[in-house]
Amino acid sequence: MSSQFVIDVTEASFQKEVMEFSMNTPVLLDFWAEWCGPCKTLSPLLDEIANEYKGAIRIAKVNTETEQRLAGAFQIQSIPTVMAVYGGQMLEQFQGSLPKEQIRQFVDAVLAVGGADPEQELEATDDPVAATAHWQQKLAQTPNDPEALLELSRLILGAGQPNEAKPLLQKIEVDARQFSEAQATIATIDLLDQVSDAGGPDAVSTRFLEDSDEPQNRYLMACLHAGCGRLIESLSLLVELIAGAPQDTKEKARSAASTVFEAAGRNNDEIEKLRRRLTALLF
Repeated sequence: MSSQFVIDVTEASFQKEVMEFSMNTPVLLDFWAEWCGPCKTLSPLLDEIANEYKGAIRIAKVNTETEQRLAGAFQIQSIPTVMAVYGGQMLEQFQGSLPKEQIRQFVDAVLAVGGADPEQELEATDDPVAATAHWQQKLAQTPNDPEALLELSRLILGAGQPNEAKPLLQKIEVDARQFSEAQATIATIDLLDQVSDAGGPDAVSTRFLEDSDEPQNRYLMACLHAGCGRLIESLSLLVELIAGAPQDTKEKARSAASTVFEAAGRNNDEIEKLRRRLTALLF
């Protein structure tokens, strides 16, 4: 199988696709053969993990039947054998087919040697499907992991499913580092109560489209954005209201913005720009 993160390599392409590529990104060499039963079990697991890590690693498959010189150079005695290459150097290896979680641990160890943080690699991806699968896997291992509960709830909220996100947030215990952000996210979802009181999402959206300059329409639209996980859109409206709305709307916007900023955390550049703008307005 060849894809963006999984390739077949030969003796001719080995230097470029493995050794040179490994100077920046770890490469896992997968030595296999058509007749090898365990290889057929391991191979799809490696493919899945490569796609989950979205470019943090590369899988390079070596067919030992057609690439006997490569297999001999690495002294392959049994297959499947997986070797990690980083910076042009051989690191760890394992033989046989392992469970997916053990393979994941192997990959994480290799990334740690290379100075990469697999969680940060995942956060950097723009693929919410891969991120959702990752955090679901974390929760399968540790059902009350507060980080996994918070991050998965954010992804679910961002997909427009606040009712599914809220129960996850409520599981985060008071002594967890993520508790305050979880409570702020719950409060952000609760902003939808004001949307419901105003006639519901469709009515709020319609009034906003008809008159987007009216402060109350803008405020309710900000609440709708926030409750559905669109935090940048929400904060953009709220900061504008704080800058120039009538006093009653300004106070509501200030309270909502405080909640949404806390729910958002400190890892988004656009939100940090809005935070600095709000600070300049207030002080």
